[in-house]
This record gives sequence, C-alpha cells and structure tokens, in this order.
Amino acid sequence: MHINKIIYFPILLFLITASNIFSQPQPPIDGMSPLEMKITEDGKRIIAAYETCTIVWDISKREILRRIPRYLSYYPDYFLSVKAINQDGTILAVGNNQILSLYNTENNRLIKQINVFEYIKDPNTTDSHGFSTMIGWQQEEFSQIYFTPDNKYLIIISNDDRIKYVDLIRYSIISINASNDIELPRPTMKGDILDFNISIGKAVFLDNFSIIIFNILSGRKEGDILRKYNNSDFRPISFSLNNNKNKPSVMLAINNNWEYYLLFCDIDKRTIINAKKLNGVANIVKFTSDDNIVALARNNYICLYNIQSGNEIARLVAYEEPKPPNTPQPTRAQTRTLWRTIQLGSFSSFVDAFRLVKNMEEEGFKPFIERTKTNNTTSWCVVINNIPDKELTFFSDLVKNAGFTNILLRDDISEMRQ
Repeated sequence: MHINKIIYFPILLFLITASNIFSQPQPPIDGMSPLEMKITEDGKRIIAAYETCTIVWDISKREILRRIPRYLSYYPDYFLSVKAINQDGTILAVGNNQILSLYNTENNRLIKQINVFEYIKDPNTTDSHGFSTMIGWQQEEFSQIYFTPDNKYLIIISNDDRIKYVDLIRYSIISINASNDIELPRPTMKGDILDFNISIGKAVFLDNFSIIIFNILSGRKEGDILRKYNNSDFRPISFSLNNNKNKPSVMLAINNNWEYYLLFCDIDKRTIINAKKLNGVANIVKFTSDDNIVALARNNYICLYNIQSGNEIARLVAYEEPKPPNTPQPTRAQTRTLWRTIQLGSFSSFVDAFRLVKNMEEEGFKPFIERTKTNNTTSWCVVINNIPDKELTFFSDLVKNAGFTNILLRDDISEMRQ
C-alpha cells in the first residue's frame, strides 16, 4: 500500500499542475505583435491592430473589451476612401484612388477634384549586390486627411508616409518628403513619419543622422534632434509627441548593441534630455492620458510603463480566441458567401453623421458615410458593409456591446465584395 501511495503521488501532483495550467487564460500566440497602436482621445482605451484582428482594451480595468475581425476594424486590409470635414462642417474632403474630391455639405455639390497622387518609381528587383535591375511603378494612396484649423489647407498623408499640402485657395499641391533610407526601422515599415500630431501641429520625420521636427501648420522645418546620447548612436523605431508642450516627448530606439531604450526629448530645445534602458524588445510607444504613463507594444502583449519609476505597472496580453474544430461536411455544391450591410444611423446633417463615425472609430470599428437623396432631401447614412452573412449576429453583438444599439439590417445583399 505504501508503494502505491508513492506511485500515485507524482501522478496526482501532475494532474493538479495540469489543471492549474489549463485553467489559466490562454497564453499568447507566437508573433502577436501589433501592426499599429493608438490611444483614444479620451485616454481610456488602447486600440491595437494585429494581423488577424483588432483588440480594444479598457486601460483602467485592464481588460479586453472586444476583438474585431481585421477587415471590419478601424485598421482594414484595404481602403475604400478616406474622409475628413473642415472646422465649420461646410466642406467634406474625400480621398479615393488618386483623386481628392471636395464637396459643399450644404448643397451636396462637388466643389473641386484634384489629382493628388502620381505613380512613383519602385526599384522592385535587386541583384546579388543590392543594386536595382528593374524599375517598376507603384501608386500612392490616401491614408489620412486633416484640415488645418484656419481651413486654408488640407494635410494629406499617403500610405508611404509622405505629407502633401493642398492649398484650398489656389488649389495647388506642395509635397514634403523625408529621407528614404530603407535600412532604418520604422513603426509600420511604410515610410519616414515617426509621429504626426495635428493637435499640436507637429510631425517627426526620420532622417539619416537625426530626427526632424516639422511644423505641419506652417509647412516648415523647425529643427533637428541628433540621434546620439551619451556617446551612443540610436536608431529610432517609434515616437510619441506629448500634447503637453511643457513635458518631454518620448522616442523608442535601439543602439548598436540592439538594446532598446526610451529617450526623452525636449522638442523646443531640440535635444535628448534623458534615457531609460528597457528589458526585451518593444515595437511601438504611445503616451496615455497620464503624462507619466506610456503604452509599449511588445511581442504578444502591451504593457503600461511608468516613465518616472521605470516600472511596468500592467500587462495587456493579446491572444486569439480558439477556433472551433473543423467538422467534415457532406459533399455538396459549394455555397457562395453573401455580404451584408448594417446601418447605424441616418442624419440630415453630415456633421452629425461624422460625429457618429468618430465615436465608432474610438471603439475600434471602421464605418463609412453614404450620401443618399430622396425627393430632393439629402441624408447621410453611417454604415458598415462587407459583413459575411454567417458573421452578422456575432458582429451585431460586438457593435451593441460597444453602446451602438440603433442597428438597422439593410436589405442590400451582394454575392461579391464591392
């Protein structure tokens, strides 16, 4: 009997340990690193886009609010159009393909169309020495559109992180390009803008030996900050401009030994004033509403980091929900996917529709505005389209749980994505 107890004890211990392991939250999946991350304007949520989904966190509760399929999230895999409205709500700017269209929202008439983008050279083939053997061409697309507070200019950011200004009086275009050194790491591997903050009117560009502080309202360079601190050279990865001009901004960078640091920068004095070494790898840094707390996107999780104490105060772990097992289905003719559209509101004012769009974007969704006209009456409808019919209930519940309960299932059904 004594021997049996000796044999059974390790087995019992193993079962208890296994039970504890499987009762824990599901561990992160390898490679779950955010492609993009932003903090909402109220500072209450973090939205992080992964390859498979977009995750919305509640910062104070340290919990995941929702997971949204990537193609239905704020960071879709494709861009139909990019929209912005000016300060008084009278002009709607729509960027689609290469064309910028300006509409008068009072009478719904087209004011002007401007060809903003051109095809650019793309050296898409290299030999063994790294030299280009063939020149291709690629088309830039709209990524973001902003009106300046005085309504005189549009600021346009392309998918290659180039800035263009559109003079709304002369309808002329000015292009601002930074260095194109492809050897340097970037937040999204797209271009050279490390950060862009319309509220303080500044952008940070990556250059070969410095970072450039650029005034996006005046369209002029304000100065450089050398990428050197305590005799070490640093390569920037991400930057977060502080909305409080009396507080330093923060740069995430690596040195020549591939050690990760947070460098604190005085934008006005164009200098690095302090540095903190990080343990492990980090991908993106963003300020939260608390000046002392930043969000660091790391592999498989986001951490809230106190820049004064240098301590990690919370981890927000990213993981995918387990997929249901595939059960063999009887052989039958292949069924076609039906795509549905839900409507979240219809407004007589574009400003009201745009306000709902912004609120939904704060919750991780990517709605669109449709303009309809019935009996000479114009309506602005907020919709989310291209929802697979089989996911309609799941997605509607996501939207309701985010507080948007005015959901109308539209009659339009398509068998192919538009």
